[in-house]
Amino acid sequence: MSRLLSDEETLQRAAERLQHPYSRRVFLSLAAAAGAAVALPACGDSSSTSSATSASTAAAGSTGTAPAVASKTGLVVDQVPTLANSFYASWGKGYDSSAAKLGLDTKTYNPNFQASKELSQAQGLKGEGAAMLVGIAGDQAQVPTIARICQRSEIYYNPCFENPAWFTPQDVGDYYVTFLTPRSEDAAYQTAKYLFDQVGGEGEVIHIQGQPGPTDTFRTLGVKRAAKEFPGIKLVGNQATEWTLDGGRKLMLNMISAYPDAKGVFAQNDSIALGVLSVLQERNNTKMKVVGMDAIPEILPKLKQGPNFIGTFNSLGYWIAGYAVVNVFDALNGWKPSTPERLLGSGGILITQDNVAELQKSIYDAPEPFDWSLMSRTMHPDDWDPQFDVQPFDPNLVWAPFPKDRPLNPAWDGSAEEIKKAQQVYQEHYKTGPLKGQQ
Repeated sequence: MSRLLSDEETLQRAAERLQHPYSRRVFLSLAAAAGAAVALPACGDSSSTSSATSASTAAAGSTGTAPAVASKTGLVVDQVPTLANSFYASWGKGYDSSAAKLGLDTKTYNPNFQASKELSQAQGLKGEGAAMLVGIAGDQAQVPTIARICQRSEIYYNPCFENPAWFTPQDVGDYYVTFLTPRSEDAAYQTAKYLFDQVGGEGEVIHIQGQPGPTDTFRTLGVKRAAKEFPGIKLVGNQATEWTLDGGRKLMLNMISAYPDAKGVFAQNDSIALGVLSVLQERNNTKMKVVGMDAIPEILPKLKQGPNFIGTFNSLGYWIAGYAVVNVFDALNGWKPSTPERLLGSGGILITQDNVAELQKSIYDAPEPFDWSLMSRTMHPDDWDPQFDVQPFDPNLVWAPFPKDRPLNPAWDGSAEEIKKAQQVYQEHYKTGPLKGQQ
């Protein structure tokens, strides 16, 4: 006579029939939460015990709505040019945090702005067992090639910041999931207006640009747009450097000699601003006002202390990295973004001495300001929440300043109304987050 199995034994055997270790762990975790005394599999059942545990926690969600459980995990690779830039270091923390919450294995590549190395790393992704790729290309020209490598290798790809104007994911295929970038022109416009106002609305302002690319171009457009509203402001310098402290320092050594009477400096990012501030400090110059972009953690003490550094724009690279991971994770698990969702623009907030303490507490000092699993459209199909201002953007509007050297993919024909509807959906789903109500 066969022995009747207990409920626990029945659940255990059912779990053993699940081939994917993540699915098995989620099944057993949910069974245990329901009160069944079942044993979780040993460490050998998963490539990463901590990742699987995080994934089961993520699957359970953080709200009262029961989410759909996504069952696929894998290796998500992060490719950013260098760690010498503090922004990339902050980016990496968001990538790590999101991947851990979603139960993903991780690996980081730093090609150090070497195009051949960047492409070689992309070509080796399949051999590394990668299922997903996120990151920031050293040069926008690399993105189409990397995207096509990922398409052939069936690796889901979400680049951020850099992408050639008029080149869309539809030009490649489904594995180029989406392009995500801050609304950099508007961010620079707000920041530049604040600087011009703080220096009295007149005088010379040194403009230090970054390396060529869409992000730098948009920020320059924002600065120039702001300057048109301040006829007494004269932008000087207007030279480019690396996105690093050393780059900012080297160029500022020349600028301060060429424009000793300048009242302010617009640094195209915060790493450049740190280099600028080092020069001013050495010369005991406490009058020249400086702003930057990105709100990296290292710049905040300078903002609190003053007197030179007065503002930066928080585009929150930490969130952008984490959300990119969520996008490729969702694609791996069956999410099919609509046409508008293939191009996403995120917002931010201007940080000054008036609000830096509050933002330090709510974002930088918080144990984890975001619930990455709640952002997932596959884990939370009904109540997903990006927890930050992000919306689809219209390429015909955003890329209008750039030469149209390629036709826009026909998928975008007549998409303006669809884009507006999608923007409304994203606004409605943005319900929580550390900057909610402030953006």
